[in-house]
Amino acid sequence: MNSNLKFLSSLTLSCALVVACNNESKSSGSDNGSVASSRAGGAAGLTAFESSVVDPILSDLRAGIRPFNDSGIGICKGSGKECSEYLGRDVGELPPGDYMMRAELAVPAAGPADSWKVRFETECKTIRISADGNNKSESTNNRSKEYTVKHRSGDIGYRLSPLFKITSPNPSARQECAWKLVGMHPDGDKIYEGAWIVPQAQ
Repeated sequence: MNSNLKFLSSLTLSCALVVACNNESKSSGSDNGSVASSRAGGAAGLTAFESSVVDPILSDLRAGIRPFNDSGIGICKGSGKECSEYLGRDVGELPPGDYMMRAELAVPAAGPADSWKVRFETECKTIRISADGNNKSESTNNRSKEYTVKHRSGDIGYRLSPLFKITSPNPSARQECAWKLVGMHPDGDKIYEGAWIVPQAQ
């Protein structure tokens, strides 16, 4: 966002993103005809120019934290910053190899630096079966961690990579895991979910 848009964003947000501007336009009876006519088609009393600047900012705020692209949230092959192959969100049983849960996020370009946060949650059920198949035990492990995320301009979103490292198969147990990434938003959280399974080594 350039300096003009940053200024206009700040100005718009400081007057309650449209509502106060609308009230101001209603209370002022001294606008000349050309200004009045230019406001006639604008939402909430804004001119066409003001709407062209405010609308994208408002849409961005409403969208909240979201995937940066089609492969922005989910499970990938590998275990580093880059996603060598995107597998999806709910991937079933994973073949042998190294994988990771990761996120590359679009974050609204508004608010203080610490305005936007996500919470990553996992629930993994571990199933152990003895070599003779006669004994079986299960346990469940829950994890939750919050991250502060920031707006990034350009071709790369804000990356949380890896969020969780996965190796398949597991030498001693089967693991069935569900995950949830919650983009916190004052007007309603944005929630993304999925799952993976790691088989027990034979």
